[in-house]
Amino acid sequence: MALPLVSGTSISIIKEQLYSTIDGFGSIRSPVVIVLDNASYHHSYVSEALLAFYENQATVFWLPPYCSDLNPIERFWRHLKDKACANHLFETIAEMIHSVDKVLTIQNDLSHAERFLFTKTFC
Repeated sequence: MALPLVSGTSISIIKEQLYSTIDGFGSIRSPVVIVLDNASYHHSYVSEALLAFYENQATVFWLPPYCSDLNPIERFWRHLKDKACANHLFETIAEMIHSVDKVLTIQNDLSHAERFLFTKTFC
């Protein structure tokens, strides 16, 4: 199987997290667990090389393919769509952007009662 090519910037967050756990002597300060979905860039040459290089410092947990219930961002996208866009007919793009912005403002207010929380339990 050929791995897709990807720029190094797409995995910079993973690199930063790994670097932050290694002290000046190359020892791990804390255990690292990386949870990845099956996005193509997670299987790129750069990603695979980085994960192989740090295989002794990090444990990688791969989410099953097409398992959006386990991926928190997928649940949030569904929430955002339901609150901001579902069953709405916007006259302009600006109205839709305003609706999305309103939901995101609520999400960023930690004390707001309508804030989406990741509290779903799985059976």
